[in-house]
Amino acid sequence: MKTPKSPSARAAFVAIFVAAFLAVVKFFVGFLSGSLAILASGLDSALDTAISTINFFVIHAAEKPADREHPFGHGKFEAFAEFFQSLFLIGIAIALFVESMRRFLTPRSLEYFEISIGVMLFSVATTFFLSRFLKKTAAKTGSLVVKSDTAHYESDLFANLGVIFGLLAVKFFGFLWLDAAISAIIAGGIFWGALGLLRESFEVLTDKEISKKERQKIINILNAAKKSGKINGWHLLRTRRAGAQTHIDAHLVFENGISLFDAHEIGDALTAKILQKIPRAIVLFHFDPRDDFCENLESLGKKCPATSQK
Repeated sequence: MKTPKSPSARAAFVAIFVAAFLAVVKFFVGFLSGSLAILASGLDSALDTAISTINFFVIHAAEKPADREHPFGHGKFEAFAEFFQSLFLIGIAIALFVESMRRFLTPRSLEYFEISIGVMLFSVATTFFLSRFLKKTAAKTGSLVVKSDTAHYESDLFANLGVIFGLLAVKFFGFLWLDAAISAIIAGGIFWGALGLLRESFEVLTDKEISKKERQKIINILNAAKKSGKINGWHLLRTRRAGAQTHIDAHLVFENGISLFDAHEIGDALTAKILQKIPRAIVLFHFDPRDDFCENLESLGKKCPATSQK
C-alpha cells in the first residue's frame, strides 16, 4: 500500500495503522484482565480499522475526475460508504449491548489492573491527537468520509475515559457490575454516532438542500449583486451536496440586450464570491433576458405564488 498523496487519503492511511495498533493492544489486555469494557473498546478500535481501510479506498474512488460514465464526478461514493458503515455500526452496537447485559447479570472479577489502566491512558492520548489531526483534515478538505472517521475517534476518546473510570471503580470500590455498564454505554455511543452518520449520508444521497446558513450566504451575494444593479434579479436557486463538493445553480436576470460577454463576466465574478464563502463549490448560472420565474414554475407543474421566495 503506497503512501497516499491527497490529504484525505493520507488521513485515512494514518487512521488505519493507529486504530489497528490500539485494537491489538486492547484485545490482548482485555483477554488478559477479563474486562469486557476493554474488550468492547478493542472491538470499537477494530471496527475503526476496518472502516478506515474502506474509507481509504473510497476516497481514492471519490477523488477521481469526472468521466463519461460519471460526468458529475464520483463524490457520492463517500456518501454510499458512510451509509453502509452506519448500518454496520448499528448492528455491532446492538450485539455489544446484548453481551453487556449478560455480563451485567453475571459479573466477574478483573486482573492486571495496572497494565489495563496504562493501556487505556495510552489509548486516550493517542486517540486525542488522531482525532485532532482528522478534524483539521476534514475542515480543510470537506471530506464526508474523513468527517465520519473523526466522529468515530472522538466518541472513542470519551469511551476510553469511561473505561478508565470503570476500572478505577472496580478496583477501589468493588463495583464489578460497572465494567459491563461502561461497555453498554460504549455500545450506546456507537449506536448514537451511527444514527448521525446514517442521517447525514441519507441527506447527501437524496440531494437535500445545504444548510440554511450556507444557503443564506449565496442569497446575500445574489441580493447584493441585484442591489448594485449588476443583475435585475435572480430565481430558482438550487443546492445539493455530493461528497466534498457543493453543487449550486440559479437563474440570473439581466437587462434585455446585454452582451453575452458582459453577462458571462458578471457570472464569473459572482461565482468567485460564492467560492470565497463556500469552497469546493461547483456553480452553474443560467442567464435570463427577463424574469421568467413563474414560467419556470409552471413548466414544473407548480403555481406561481403572489409573493414568492425565490
